[in-house]
Amino acid sequence: MPDQPVERQPTSCTAAGLRWGLRRAGAPGAPRLLLIHGTGSSGASWAAVAERLAGQFDMLLPDLPGHGGTHGFADRHASLPRMAEALAGLLGHLGWAPDLIAGHSAGAAVMLQLALTGRVPQARGLLSLNGALQPLPGLLGAVAPTVARLASRSHWLPTWV
Repeated sequence: MPDQPVERQPTSCTAAGLRWGLRRAGAPGAPRLLLIHGTGSSGASWAAVAERLAGQFDMLLPDLPGHGGTHGFADRHASLPRMAEALAGLLGHLGWAPDLIAGHSAGAAVMLQLALTGRVPQARGLLSLNGALQPLPGLLGAVAPTVARLASRSHWLPTWV
């Protein structure tokens, strides 16, 4: 099947106390694939992959809290468990249960948090791409949270990365 376009502008909904930006792609009724982006990016970063897989999967490409079209937490405290809980709330709101989940960088850590806490019991496969699964060492680890927070507020970075 030829490549199929992915929604370039996110649609939106309110779930888990947040206004979410998300994109859909693929074939309704096909196995469901959740694609989770990394820090400082958005669901749009998966567009080329989603276009290639559109004939085989029904895909959801959400923007994580504080990224892309999704508002950040009101108290600005974004932790891994909180991100996973919010994403599980979005999936529940949509009634959309993934069969497979792929996460890139910090998105892989969110994916594992979802799986390890039993929030996606039907998922039968997980794929970590360059998973950021351990804290960064030394000075890089000390400045990374601040850099990630600033990057997530950028309007142009998700389209550039």
